[in-house]
Amino acid sequence: MSNWNPGGQPPQGPQPYQPQPPQPYPPQPYVPPQPQPPYPGPPVPPPGGPVTRLRRRIGPIHTARRVFTPSRPGIVSDPEVARMRKIRTLVGVGAFLWMSYAYKLAPKLSDAADEQVDKSWTSALVLAATLPVVVGVLYGLAAPAARRDLLRRAGRCFGSIVAMMAAASVFPIIVL
Repeated sequence: MSNWNPGGQPPQGPQPYQPQPPQPYPPQPYVPPQPQPPYPGPPVPPPGGPVTRLRRRIGPIHTARRVFTPSRPGIVSDPEVARMRKIRTLVGVGAFLWMSYAYKLAPKLSDAADEQVDKSWTSALVLAATLPVVVGVLYGLAAPAARRDLLRRAGRCFGSIVAMMAAASVFPIIVL
């Protein structure tokens, strides 16, 4: 008994729960889950001619993947995450260009794009100047047993900076 139901009997009158309507589908027999086939992996490119195969072996995309792919074990490469990163980058560039045009930060979209290219080259130059200093300081602070591993991992970074500087110097050398 309680204050809400002093007689202790179920309430009389309309029931609070209505009977369930009939189910639209008849009951189905239980089927145990079937094993799934293994993940198919990335699509295999179609075979091409000798020039196409050579371009795939030494082309810029293949070289960039070899240089910039991390070498430590346990790296997970998720194509969905890579696709979302590309979409996020394109949306960010579009938003920047639209905002700079809308708020008249640049008189033309091409001026805003040129300014960002200049900023990215400045960032690359600052990176090229500071990376050896930072790696040198970290090398000096690292334990003697970890120094070899640190230099091994920094080798590709130095190589990418050299490649960036070489690519930037090709045009002035050709013009001169």
